[in-house]
Amino acid sequence: MSKDLVSLWPESIRADIQSPWRILHAQAEALGRQTKDILIGEITTIGDENGNPILAFDIVAPDLHGYRHRIMTVQYGWDNYYPAFVMADVLKKRMSAIQKMNSLGDILTEIPKEKKDNQADNDQELIELVGRVLRSPSVVSAASSMISRVNEVLEEKEKQAKDETLTRTNDDSTEPDCE
Repeated sequence: MSKDLVSLWPESIRADIQSPWRILHAQAEALGRQTKDILIGEITTIGDENGNPILAFDIVAPDLHGYRHRIMTVQYGWDNYYPAFVMADVLKKRMSAIQKMNSLGDILTEIPKEKKDNQADNDQELIELVGRVLRSPSVVSAASSMISRVNEVLEEKEKQAKDETLTRTNDDSTEPDCE
């Protein structure tokens, strides 16, 4: 009899669902690989006043004395990974624009309330939101600026190393012969 029954479960219920930490960690590793570790991603866990976990994603430039730039946080309940809420400047701007539109007229207030733009009810939705943040102009600009600054520092270090080598070579060649 069970052979005749069809699963009524949605396809989003799968055996390979990933946690928010795993999704962010994979992107942190990808940043290091893509930039040859000029920039690395760092995930830290902090908590809110209710003990709910918040994952903070920072871009870190080790060659700039560990300078970091926070690009997003992901918050979820202590007992459930989903829904997860992504907080990032790019998503806040979109949410505030929608709130302004909503306050402009009564027409929009009659629309039933849907889930928030920064809400992910499963890992696929979280991957989409994280991707939107990572591809946003503000994050791309921040990463590009950090890489440029690191490259300048590395070029200066390389120049100083060459100068020191030339100075040592010149010092060695000007030593008097001791006979």
